[in-house]
Amino acid sequence: MQWYEREGGMQRLQVEQALVHDLYPRGGFRLELLDDGCAAWIGYLGPNEHIRNRYAVCIVYPKRYMTGTVPRVDVLAPEIDSGAPHLWSDGSLCIEHGDFNANDPITEVFGWTVQWLALYEHWQQTGERW
Repeated sequence: MQWYEREGGMQRLQVEQALVHDLYPRGGFRLELLDDGCAAWIGYLGPNEHIRNRYAVCIVYPKRYMTGTVPRVDVLAPEIDSGAPHLWSDGSLCIEHGDFNANDPITEVFGWTVQWLALYEHWQQTGERW
């Protein structure tokens, strides 16, 4: 059973949909169900005041999302350098700040993703790890 199928889950998902649509009013992200039943936001970040490039990203809700498990973030395009800092072994972004909890909205993860991408672009230019 997915987190959004449990008590209060669908209400939480509807609130998060409204938050994402407020943050990206031009429809920059769409909510999809993946083959394994996990819900995911797929869309584009950048360019903006923080990042120069446009990135296609997929932010996947984990099955245990409402227990404080951090969502998975994958950059679909352009390809992230496999030698980049703060990548998990599967290539997903290591964005966890250690303070994510069950009450944090998914938009928190969007912000962490932008921060990761800004640091990644800086690393590409300078070689300085973060």
